[in-house]
Amino acid sequence: MQAEPTYYDDEIDLRELIATLLKGWKVIVLLVILGGAAAYGYSALQTPIYEASASLLIDQKSLSLTSSPINLLNHDEVRQLVAERLDVEKGSLPTPTVEADKTDKTLFTLTVQSTNAKEAADVANAWADAGIGWLGHAHQENEEALRLAEADLEDADRALVAYLDKRGLGAWTWAELS
Repeated sequence: MQAEPTYYDDEIDLRELIATLLKGWKVIVLLVILGGAAAYGYSALQTPIYEASASLLIDQKSLSLTSSPINLLNHDEVRQLVAERLDVEKGSLPTPTVEADKTDKTLFTLTVQSTNAKEAADVANAWADAGIGWLGHAHQENEEALRLAEADLEDADRALVAYLDKRGLGAWTWAELS
């Protein structure tokens, strides 16, 4: 004897479903109101965080930078310049994040977050201006140091040639002198 297959009733009776929902409508409405009130209360208690960004185009090769612009833009001297420009204490400034673009190695984004929208924008703009100015100044100092080093090398070379000439060794090659 073969057992008859068992079939499960997987039909949904919409009338029965609607009747069940209508029976519990008070609970459903109460839960929706409580959930909405809780979400509103949570969002009202949260402090808004504003974010401002500045894009910087820094050609590291032309500036002959010895360090990453990310490190240089976060330098304490740049923070001091920003504090002076904004006439605030250096310690009260929010710390920016600086990120390099993944595709364009000359593009950097400086981002500042604050609970005050105006402060975020002012700090981002002042930091970008001060950072670019400071990088330019650092580049000029590097160029000046390089120029002085080249002049010192030329002076040393002339002094060495004069010394060798004085000792009668001026016609010798470097291989013969060594």
